[in-house]
Amino acid sequence: MKSFDPSIVLELAKEGFIFFLLTAIELQSGTVRYADADIDLWYGGNKYDSSDFTFDQVATSGSMGVDSVSVTYNNATRAMAAVVLSEDILGRPFTLSFVCCVSSSSIGTVDTEAGIDLILEGGLVDGEAMMLEAGENTIIGGHDLFYGLVSDWKITEESVWMEIQNELAFWSKKPLRKCSSSCPWEFKGTECTYSGVETWCDQSYERCYALLNSDNFGGFRFLPEIEEKEIWWGRSPE
Repeated sequence: MKSFDPSIVLELAKEGFIFFLLTAIELQSGTVRYADADIDLWYGGNKYDSSDFTFDQVATSGSMGVDSVSVTYNNATRAMAAVVLSEDILGRPFTLSFVCCVSSSSIGTVDTEAGIDLILEGGLVDGEAMMLEAGENTIIGGHDLFYGLVSDWKITEESVWMEIQNELAFWSKKPLRKCSSSCPWEFKGTECTYSGVETWCDQSYERCYALLNSDNFGGFRFLPEIEEKEIWWGRSPE
């Protein structure tokens, strides 16, 4: 086998690999997967349907800022709009990744005693033989670029736009229940579970204890004891 200059081999190899983007949206009805390719792709045992989409630069921050990325799908066939309108997609997990695909006409290399040999129509990938039929494409690896939750979306005649943010965006929530030293459960209700003969309860821990039902007490009975105290997290001040 004839040997070639390593620099020439590397330049040829750059033209033999193709990169594709993949998206996966985990809906309640199932996961929908798309690839920015002209044909459907299989990766990790899952089928990624052919689609046309682009994404903005992933915005990351080393501080408490929220990482985000926006993805725009072509809506010419109305397929993506149907997915968005089929159920509430806000807060659903979204993964953006890429894969490297090698075609049958790509360049492979192998180290020999005589140097680096050029191999057409096959080669070695991670030390394993790679034999491809003419016109065949094989994915040899991939990596996740961004994982987050769908935080916003917009549909137009031409496109479907989505914004994906990491989990920090969903930390800003207003609680539906405030902490209290008394029990919030309805007496003999579903959460209370008391089914005895007593007919009253003042929602205090003492009454719940007297009814032998303290395991189901829903209040924070120690709150009055710490109400006027300073609380330090971590190392206490000297």
